[in-house]
Amino acid sequence: MQSNQSVVQTSHAPTQQTDANSAVGQKSLQQVGQPSAKQTESTSEEDNLLRAIFIVLGIVAVAIAAYYYFVLNQGPKTPEETARYFVEALNDRNEDKLASYVLPSSIDELLYDIDFTEVPRGLGIEFIRVSDVDYYDNNNMVDIEAEVHLISNNCHETEEVLMDFEMVRVKKRWFIVDIY
Repeated sequence: MQSNQSVVQTSHAPTQQTDANSAVGQKSLQQVGQPSAKQTESTSEEDNLLRAIFIVLGIVAVAIAAYYYFVLNQGPKTPEETARYFVEALNDRNEDKLASYVLPSSIDELLYDIDFTEVPRGLGIEFIRVSDVDYYDNNNMVDIEAEVHLISNNCHETEEVLMDFEMVRVKKRWFIVDIY
């Protein structure tokens, strides 16, 4: 009987090994041929992360393009607009805006005399209209005469002043070269 038992035991032992080998073989086949559940989860998480990154980058790109179009690209396109925006920046006492309307080579000369600390309180400057426009040099230079009101909020008085702007066109934008 012992021999029968040993035969029975040996006959079961290889079956268990075969089952174990087939399980290892299936795991190795899964790793080589198909991703396991853990790999599928990590790949899915990586895909979601990449999608999120691409969405954020797309939103940033659209925001930059919109900023360029609506803010940086939207400057004064005509000499009249340049004169108006310059007077408004003068009223706001904004030196950076003033400088943006002046030809860079003329900034020091034109803005040297402007000192906002000496302007009386309550003095406002209001752009009224352009009264005269003279183009020359193949329409790349212009002289503009603009009517401006100096308004004293303290005394409730208004004085009309004429400002003459000499401007030059550079790459579709008009810049102030001189004011007299």
